[in-house]
Amino acid sequence: MTNTNKKLILVTGGSGYIAMFIMIALLKKAIEYGRPCG
Repeated sequence: MTNTNKKLILVTGGSGYIAMFIMIALLKKAIEYGRPCG
């Protein structure tokens, strides 16, 4: 495995984690807004 391949995997894996984190945050916000207050 070359260094370029490792870097590519790190970049794609990192962006995947960021996308997952954003999706989870949006889901949490949607659930909070969907719930009746009180």
